[in-house]
Amino acid sequence: MDKIENYTVVTTDGITVAIVAFLFACFIFPRTIKHRPQFYAAFFLTLAIILLATLRLMLYKFSGFYVVCGVLTGLCQIAAIVMLFLSAGGLSIGEFTDELKGSYEVMRRGGDEKEVIVPLRGEQPRARDASYADEDAEAERKVHVIDTPTTAQKSPDRSGPLPLD
Repeated sequence: MDKIENYTVVTTDGITVAIVAFLFACFIFPRTIKHRPQFYAAFFLTLAIILLATLRLMLYKFSGFYVVCGVLTGLCQIAAIVMLFLSAGGLSIGEFTDELKGSYEVMRRGGDEKEVIVPLRGEQPRARDASYADEDAEAERKVHVIDTPTTAQKSPDRSGPLPLD
């Protein structure tokens, strides 16, 4: 007597639809894309999602392969969403990881409010404790230089459709 097993299958097709809709919106409005490599990575990840979903439908009787395709589809969806976020937001992967590190530090410290180092307009700076003033005088100060782009630098043309090369 064969044992009949019932499985509940959860699909994430709605997430794929949202990713594809955003891709089409970026093709219609190419100025929304600030970093093209991330956009193309999301595009190819979306193609991989569609391929995995097709293989999953074809080979549904192999339960192990079915599960593996489901996991890979989920990972590709997460990566595609992150890549689309980065391409539209204008962040590189390094900048994104730095932002995540900064947010992790805030969560780890348990700070509810953002720490203000430079006072806002009209606010008075905090009074320093005497113990901190002595340490600051002895400590070596770091100088940070901010390089702003000059107007002579030419930015890439983003007015036309996306180049496919």
